Amino acid sequence: MILFSTDGASPQFFAGLGSPWRITTDIAFATKVSDSNRELYRRGLEKYTGITWQAAPLKELLPQKFFSCSECAISWSHEEGMCAIAGGEDLVVYGPKDFGIPIGSPLHNPTERQAFINAIKSPAQCHSCGDLFCSEHKPNTRGKGANLCKPCYKKQKIEERKTREGRR
Repeated sequence: MILFSTDGASPQFFAGLGSPWRITTDIAFATKVSDSNRELYRRGLEKYTGITWQAAPLKELLPQKFFSCSECAISWSHEEGMCAIAGGEDLVVYGPKDFGIPIGSPLHNPTERQAFINAIKSPAQCHSCGDLFCSEHKPNTRGKGANLCKPCYKKQKIEERKTREGRR
């Protein structure tokens, strides 16, 4: 179980014992709490921070990722992609809560939000192998190797070179 709080600007997660508590806004650093200590930690966090803390399994806090960039491995769900497109600048029009996105998504974290939106806003697919790429790594749309990823473009160049040499 993960201890988290949704009070405030962004979700906060329990990241372990420190002096006196470690709290983070990134779910990657959240630590699991055993069932025997969960209530003790929850009461201590509420006393220290003055906000309400809840417990939930990690699986419920993370969105299911359906799409992944073949180059950088950034992953996103359909709902996160739609939120990034429809949300407007900095998700003013529609936010993650409007699309039912779990709080473990980078869209809930203000420090990661804009980079994540820019990466997933306009993905592209290689026309040769069908691999999916995020906005930052998508293939060129113009020129000789248009809409081809780097490995497919290299294969195309090698095949062209072989056909040119075969004609001589």
